[in-house]
Amino acid sequence: MGNGLVRQDQEHQDLLKELIMKRLSGSTVLPIEEIQNIQMSLNFVLSKVELSNSLKQQFESGKNELQRKITDTEKLYKHIMENLEDYGVLAIRESLMSFADFFKQYQLDFTAHQVNGLSLDYLLAQPVDDQTYQGIDFVENYLTRFNIEADFLNKFPKERLLLLFQTASHQLDYDYQIDVNNLFELVFFQFLAKKFVGNQSSFLLSSFEIAYLWGNKSSFLLNSRLFLEEINNEYYFFVFEKFVAFITGLQNETALGNLFITLPTETNTLSVNPPMSAVKYNQLQEKIKKGIATKEIANFLESPYDLLELVEDETISPKNIIALINEIAFPLFAAFVLLIRKKERQDWHTIVDLRKLLDIDTITLGIKSRAEKLELEEVEGLTIILQKFELDMTDFN
Repeated sequence: MGNGLVRQDQEHQDLLKELIMKRLSGSTVLPIEEIQNIQMSLNFVLSKVELSNSLKQQFESGKNELQRKITDTEKLYKHIMENLEDYGVLAIRESLMSFADFFKQYQLDFTAHQVNGLSLDYLLAQPVDDQTYQGIDFVENYLTRFNIEADFLNKFPKERLLLLFQTASHQLDYDYQIDVNNLFELVFFQFLAKKFVGNQSSFLLSSFEIAYLWGNKSSFLLNSRLFLEEINNEYYFFVFEKFVAFITGLQNETALGNLFITLPTETNTLSVNPPMSAVKYNQLQEKIKKGIATKEIANFLESPYDLLELVEDETISPKNIIALINEIAFPLFAAFVLLIRKKERQDWHTIVDLRKLLDIDTITLGIKSRAEKLELEEVEGLTIILQKFELDMTDFN
């Protein structure tokens, strides 16, 4: 056993010397770093095949195995370049172009473990670990993963993708063509969300769809997992697990909305009727003292400021205030919600925010109660109002 190890070690030294002499090619000196690289390259090649009686034979077998991998990887690279759509992203084009330099420079005798010539600025959704993969193994893994991502993106119309990328740039304040971000991951997340809500005409999510996702988060993740199991793509599953980690770590609906790219919204100022005159308000108070019905009070109100004043001067009992909030016309209710949101500096953007209000006071109890009873069309309308409008807080006093 000992003699065998000595013999193998001597063979290794002899093979290393042979490669060094070959690398010298007329020169008399090689830098120590280059000699060390040749030794690492030799070990890399030898690791590709099982031990044989001759280390030289093992080395040649290892080179043959790697050469087959080089040939297959070059074919994959050619396929990628022939079908490449870079969407104007500089990092994609420049990173892939550098593989041509790699294939020209790659030498199995001297630098089999290295990736000289590569300049990879474009990040994959599942990066290749350069500590685990070296040389052509690294290149093969990167191109294989890139090809999976590219094939996925190619399933969708370019115009739809560009709209998503441009909207993401605007919402996240970056330039998708210059800043390094992974396109596949962005599209993959949006695709799963849109598939669940049943609307795939665009990758952009509406505020209502965000609310629906948040309210059905568990079903969303389960359905997405079942869908991916049917496809049975290991790469998709890896990225999906990242997605699950993002989703499960979110604390509220607003955070979910920040994870996705949404339809652009414009905040407009909503003007409402001014409060009723003092004379008219006194008349209303007299009617209330005489015991008029809540519905009649609701019909008397013209402005959210009138309702707020009734609450603040305690003309009506808390129980009747809650009933009144449930009775007023929907437009007045929506304006009242905007008024309270502005006045109390609340972060209300969806119907879910209103339905999860804590029972702190009469107003929040009333708003929560009414929000829980809204019809679907009213929910959609209120969501749009909360997303697009702020109340004009003109001082009418």
